[in-house]
Amino acid sequence: MAVSPRCARAVAGALCAWVRKDGEGAFGMAAESGAAGRGPGGGRRGRAARAVIVDPGRCTVPGPLVLELRCPAGEMVYDRIGPALGRIAAHRPTARTHHWELRPAGPGRAVLTLHGPDPEGFPVGLLADLLTAGGPDEAGPPAPDSASDPGDVPAPGRTRGSEGEAGADPGAGAEEEHGAVGSGGAGSAVVGASDERARGPGVCRAGAHDGAAEAVRRVGVSPLQRELLVGEAAAPGGGRHVEQSLWAWHGPLDTERFRRAWQSVVDRERVLRAAFENAAGPAPALLLHERVTAEVRCLAHGAADWAQLVQRDRRRGMDVRRPGPLRITLLGGVRRSPDTDGPLPHRFVLTYHHALLDEWSVRLLLREFCRAYLAGGRLPGGERRPDVADHVRWLEGRDPGPAREFWSSVAPPAGAGPVPVALPAGAEEPARGTRPGRARARLTPDETTRLATWAADWGATESSALQTAWALLLHRDSGAEGPRPVRFDVAVSGRGVPLDGVERMAGALRNPLPVWIEVDPGGTVPALLRALRDRVLDMGGYEWVSAGQVAEWTGRTGTAGPGETTRGPAPDEEPGSLLVFKSRLRPGPLDGLAEHGIRIEELGTLDAPSGHALTLVAHHDDTGGLVLAATHELPRPGEARGLLREGMHLLRELPRAADGSTTIRRVLELVGTATPDGGAPRCPHVATLRTATRPGAGAVCLVPAHGVPRARYEQVARRWPGPEALVLLDPVPGTVPERRTALRSLAAHGACPVLGGWSGAGSTAHELARLLAAAGSRAPLLVLVDGSAPADALARLLATAAAERAG
Repeated sequence: MAVSPRCARAVAGALCAWVRKDGEGAFGMAAESGAAGRGPGGGRRGRAARAVIVDPGRCTVPGPLVLELRCPAGEMVYDRIGPALGRIAAHRPTARTHHWELRPAGPGRAVLTLHGPDPEGFPVGLLADLLTAGGPDEAGPPAPDSASDPGDVPAPGRTRGSEGEAGADPGAGAEEEHGAVGSGGAGSAVVGASDERARGPGVCRAGAHDGAAEAVRRVGVSPLQRELLVGEAAAPGGGRHVEQSLWAWHGPLDTERFRRAWQSVVDRERVLRAAFENAAGPAPALLLHERVTAEVRCLAHGAADWAQLVQRDRRRGMDVRRPGPLRITLLGGVRRSPDTDGPLPHRFVLTYHHALLDEWSVRLLLREFCRAYLAGGRLPGGERRPDVADHVRWLEGRDPGPAREFWSSVAPPAGAGPVPVALPAGAEEPARGTRPGRARARLTPDETTRLATWAADWGATESSALQTAWALLLHRDSGAEGPRPVRFDVAVSGRGVPLDGVERMAGALRNPLPVWIEVDPGGTVPALLRALRDRVLDMGGYEWVSAGQVAEWTGRTGTAGPGETTRGPAPDEEPGSLLVFKSRLRPGPLDGLAEHGIRIEELGTLDAPSGHALTLVAHHDDTGGLVLAATHELPRPGEARGLLREGMHLLRELPRAADGSTTIRRVLELVGTATPDGGAPRCPHVATLRTATRPGAGAVCLVPAHGVPRARYEQVARRWPGPEALVLLDPVPGTVPERRTALRSLAAHGACPVLGGWSGAGSTAHELARLLAAAGSRAPLLVLVDGSAPADALARLLATAAAERAG
């Protein structure tokens, strides 16, 4: 997996949205470098192979997960840790680490400590796969240069996790400083809460709401905001540019404290006191007011119908020229409902304009509100930094050259012909004013686990699997029989940028960016999955770029005014589709609310139209199932429902049908014919590659990685220096029963001190180790090397680990 340096820094910064200072858990892992060289295994000379050794048996010991990393020049420490943990945190909410830190432990060594809530559930194998994905010949990260990029990775020894509470007070003490990403370290940029450097030419005086003069700060807008404002001018009013977040409040509620708490949040967040100047013009600006009264409306039970209230509030829209992009409407509940013979909760809707706030921001603000409510209606501390002005200033300092080069390199040449984007062949373009339609489908928790396991076996996540299924459908519906590029957009958080604290900043950062990928019916599904994984990872380093900038750089732009670009596809492309994989953020300090008999329940989110013909939103529900919701503006609603149904069918079939040799053409043929039960799986067995040279030495087991030919494992056997037998699982056991069958076969060879192989085998190896430990055996060590490591390097590392385990 090619992870660009910018992407590594971006995802490492985004990880702070999930980390926290407290927690407990335990695992053990050590990583080291093997010998490099062009050998029969395919490695290259000049740089050491990337290797990871994991001891899963330590997951039962109380304490943090401690990983000792031994790697050449610290490359893996900086180029892999952030992206790996970030991807796990984003797509496996139950596996999020609460806190992680990195410190040196000698020449070429470092210790990574992870604190987590669920040691036994943490996907250690997937982490090992992600750490070793790709080859050592890939370009490593440049040396940190604080003058050119304030977000570069800090020097070893700096903590890389942070207290992730949205309401944490900047400068509140050592706890926040200890966890800040790169706080005070080399190449870091820390913005203080009292930093008012922008006072000056950008400040004007205006009349405050209470009649007194107030300072109004004028700053620029981001390219994304500029493009959203173009859409506002094209279709004003009607609520098309607002989003809503719906919640239920169970338990006692003090409405006055409710009002005061929201006012405290408004006082703390500059974006909630923002308005646009010249919004429809060629040079819009953002006006940041010092004082704005929170718009909170409290209605008694029976004063309005809830559904009609939400609809009216949406149709009301928002005037972006007036400060205050968030309003709160509360509908009171009753102690006992005649319909349910129980209490009817209070309900409230948060309505906001998506040119100033995104969904992640609103969840952060709700967490702040909860803290303020528990504190009597007032948050301690001053304004949060960084804020929208800091973000705009950071954007203005970016060099667009590398981003332009990247997007120009991945996009098909302009004028290369139609690129299928979203709709089946022959679908009509959505008509103006078409009412959005909705469709919904769901994978069961078991199906979701099966999909996640299949993706993890290839070093990917469920989001990559979803993108793969969508790319397959787009290619099929294009009518092409040979290789052809397809295009769709993916939503990136916009918070994976190297700006300290951006993950806790409220603003309009979520950004739809295009993905072009060539789909070859003769290629394999796993190859497409990995290509999409790498493409989106590389995009992560440039998620501060807007869709309009990408369109301009790639020659796919229409004009919407002087110096402005539209967000739509090229003239030779159909209306596009957007894939959104939402990562849920808890709404606030729920434990504190529970002590007062209060519980907050999410009722749903009503997104603003994305401007795409079809938007597909994925998230995990409370039971662990994967939910897909499609919002479309198609004249024939059945098209969207059909695409969603076929997409879900693919997601169910991929784990069953797509092994290392399965072609895309074959999978698409199976979509319409596969049965829920599928075919009978091949029974895995253990093949002996080398017999033991000493009685009772046991066996070291090679676990196949998808796409690695058997010949490479036979090369390991020819170079095997240990006394243990060397065996190979064949084929890869995919289900728990298959893994238990494989372990019964392995038990005939005696103790198994080590499981190992090339990158991609980590998840299977870890599950086997867990099953062995659950059966009462000592869990074997796991050894993984990157895909280009030579066979002799893997053989030496396996033998070293086996000797360590035997000692």
